[in-house]
Amino acid sequence: MLKLLKSQINYIEDKIIDAYDNLSEKQMLNLENSDDEDAELTKIQLKNFEKLSTSEELHYLIKKWNWDDGYEIPQKVLSHPLCDKGTALMIYWLATPDYFTKFENEEEVPTYNRENYRLVINAENLLLNNAFKLQNIKFNPKSVASWMAINDLNIHNELKIESEGYDFTF
Repeated sequence: MLKLLKSQINYIEDKIIDAYDNLSEKQMLNLENSDDEDAELTKIQLKNFEKLSTSEELHYLIKKWNWDDGYEIPQKVLSHPLCDKGTALMIYWLATPDYFTKFENEEEVPTYNRENYRLVINAENLLLNNAFKLQNIKFNPKSVASWMAINDLNIHNELKIESEGYDFTF
């Protein structure tokens, strides 16, 4: 069984997931004076993300990620050399790939969903090309996907199978 230390969990939650609530006075002032507060907050989150050093930390981050906060962090996780196949599979399914199967290409996707679409396509391509060296974290798509999504004929069967690895609890 894979686990994280309390200090690792606290760092991820305080410095990335709930970064806004834990900004220093100086960071808050910079954020308030910024032309784009969301972009400024994402910069802070990305800087803190760089300190993550295990597959388990990346997996925990995605499991706890608020998808309303954008897709830049999940994209960074996918491209991280320590991203486990189970984490990539979780990203793919949490990004609701079944919604996008009705579109032929990115131009057909509503503008507000294109970043999510690009995340789904990136995850799908990486997974289908076996781009992940690590396969230690078990993830079962059925744990997050609807029955309809799992049975969507436009989603590759390979992406519907539980990844190999160990259970990860936190």
